[in-house]
Amino acid sequence: MSAPHGYSERGESDSGQTVDLDPMAGAWPAAEGQRTKTPTVSQLVHLACRLYDARRTRERLLGEDLFGEPAWDILLACYCLPARGEPATVIALAHAANVPPTTGHRWQRILMKRGLIERGGKCSDGRRQLVHLSPEGRRLLENYLARLFCGSTPPPPFPEYAGGGLRP
Repeated sequence: MSAPHGYSERGESDSGQTVDLDPMAGAWPAAEGQRTKTPTVSQLVHLACRLYDARRTRERLLGEDLFGEPAWDILLACYCLPARGEPATVIALAHAANVPPTTGHRWQRILMKRGLIERGGKCSDGRRQLVHLSPEGRRLLENYLARLFCGSTPPPPFPEYAGGGLRP
C-alpha cells in the first residue's frame, strides 16, 4: 500500500509540501492582519495534533464524561497517527477517540459511508487492518485546518463567531 498523501513510506510528513486549498472553502483571501501563506502539510499535521492533544487534556482536567465527538477524534487521529509513526488501525482509532471498540466501529462505519475514511492494507503483522482518510476526507480536513491556521475560521470554542451564538 502506498503512503497517504503528504507522508513518506515511514509515516513522516512531507514538511515542504503545501496543501491545495479549495477556494470555495472560504479560506482565501485572508482578512487584513491574518496569515496569507499557504500552510504546509507539516504545519497542518502539527495543528491537528495540537487540537487532538488539547481535547485529551480537556478531558483529563474536566472529566471525559462531559465531552464526546468520536467522529472528530477519529478524523484527527487518522491525520495525526501516521505522522507520529503510529498505525491508524480500527482499534487504535477507537482508543484515540476514547470510546469502546463497538462505538469506535460504529463511528468508523458512519465515516466510511460518508466517504471520509477508508480501510485498506494491513499492518506488518498481517492481523490489524489500517484505516486512513479518503482523498475527499483529507481534502476537507486539510481545508478546515488551513482555515484555522490562517485565522479565517476561529478555533473552537468561540460560539460568538459561529452565527447565532453568544453575543457580548
